[in-house]
Amino acid sequence: MRIPPIPETLIKSTQGYFRGKGAAWLDTLPGLVAEAADRWHLQLGEASPAAGTGYVCFARDGTDRPVVLKIAFPHGEHFTGVEAMRVWGGQGCVRLLDTAEGGTQVLMDWCLPGTNLHELEDEEVEVAHAAALMGRLHRPAPAEHALPPHMSWVEKSLRRMAERPVGEALLPGRLVQALEQTVADLEALRRPVVLHGDLHHENIVQDGDGWIAIDPKGLTGDPALDIGRYCGNQLHRAEAAGGYGPLVDRRIELFASALSEPVDRMRAAAAVDIIMCMGWELEHADFDVESFTENRDRALHLVG
Repeated sequence: MRIPPIPETLIKSTQGYFRGKGAAWLDTLPGLVAEAADRWHLQLGEASPAAGTGYVCFARDGTDRPVVLKIAFPHGEHFTGVEAMRVWGGQGCVRLLDTAEGGTQVLMDWCLPGTNLHELEDEEVEVAHAAALMGRLHRPAPAEHALPPHMSWVEKSLRRMAERPVGEALLPGRLVQALEQTVADLEALRRPVVLHGDLHHENIVQDGDGWIAIDPKGLTGDPALDIGRYCGNQLHRAEAAGGYGPLVDRRIELFASALSEPVDRMRAAAAVDIIMCMGWELEHADFDVESFTENRDRALHLVG
């Protein structure tokens, strides 16, 4: 059986995130792929070069149905993403067909035609589709679930900031205060739903039923929080829009209108994602100071 080569992007990201354990897992990956292909009677196509922490391969099963095989390094966000897919049951998110090996091996529908949302190249139309999709995904969590609260992500970020102070110039105190205040304000609204957690343009694709989500992180929290990754994505468009400020301001206004939310709330929610991710970056001894500074400036624009 031909096993499609492991993409270099997956090798680098797995070794970067998971270090020695990731390297050891990569050594076993060809065998895991062969095992999964045999179990589900798959004819393997090409592996996706865009996958970050999992091997994703397009395939056809024994009935010639187009499917996608994902084999993931075992880690929390993968498992919660699979759980979120189960909660959605194919409504608004790619349909989960089967799992094996404790959930590390996943068989899913192959979304066709698979057009990425960013390919529309129209901010207003794209946000309209993204907002409509959020309306389908944002539902109350079941009574029993293991999806983490968004607050756990924030707390991890705040711990990193406390453990590694980098100074007021690089991480202004008012950004930390804005993060804490905004999540407290959103928690007080008491309207938690299942969140995707990484709902940017490339994780919204077109299939026969319209636009659906792929690759969820899976967590719970206020619905406003799911716009953050989207607003911080496809930023190469900023030049044509007149800069980062006009681009992100327009997106926030469009989301606020489509979701019937106050602009200030959506603006604060977008800032949460940037500031929170800045805290996560501090986990790495060699974090990119230039990128960190760019995110600081973007967060300051949103916080005001």
